[in-house]
Amino acid sequence: MGQTNPSISYYAQKLKEKGFLNEIGAKELLVFQPNEFFDTDQERMLVLEFLMNAFQREFYSRLINENDSIEINIPVEDELLEYVLYPDFQIRAPEKEYQSCIAKTRSLFGATRTRTLNELKELDLIKELTYEEGQTLLDQEVIRNEKELMEFCFFKEGFYLKYKEFKQVEIEYARALIPLGLINRQGFERLKGDYQAFELKKKHGILSYSEYSTFINLVPYPDNPEFIYGEIFKELKTLRIILLHFIIRLVLIFIRA
Repeated sequence: MGQTNPSISYYAQKLKEKGFLNEIGAKELLVFQPNEFFDTDQERMLVLEFLMNAFQREFYSRLINENDSIEINIPVEDELLEYVLYPDFQIRAPEKEYQSCIAKTRSLFGATRTRTLNELKELDLIKELTYEEGQTLLDQEVIRNEKELMEFCFFKEGFYLKYKEFKQVEIEYARALIPLGLINRQGFERLKGDYQAFELKKKHGILSYSEYSTFINLVPYPDNPEFIYGEIFKELKTLRIILLHFIIRLVLIFIRA
């Protein structure tokens, strides 16, 4: 049997002391094999993935076991919020041999969500950016319970760690549009210079740097499809000449190829 990573041992002990994990959970963390792979901060991300999975399983276990007194006995630190679950795809029963990894003092229904976020920060499991955004989403009642909080923290931390990769994929996508004539060189350079910290443009944002695209804001329009389609066609008329020019250029590219 291989040696246990000391970082994981540290987290297992601290999470047990903080009331995240019970004895079973601390032991399970030591042998957990993650599904996600990260080149950096592997131990921290491994712990976050374990917590996310454990919180998900415990949430559904407590939800299904209506007579479970665990949540009833947890002091309510945060106001419990209402939310809708759709049984056909959201409620997943734990395995038959399921053993809880979560301490009985930790709520999964929202009673300890603020403390949970604060303690994740204290343990250095999440960075300042994730903490601040998590606090905002708690205040806005977007995140309503500890399960949702752990999902947010894991995916947000993963996003920050892999942001450079995600951004490079977008840049390469935009670069591939240059020979097609969809984006010129000036637009491409402007796109690269316009990125804000941890921003992704997504495809519609990238295409906004093309002279062959237009965006229509439908918010001010009345809820009338006939009227909206009329406005859209008006906008499209202004693109006809530009689009015809683009099609001619595209045909010439294929002919030369």
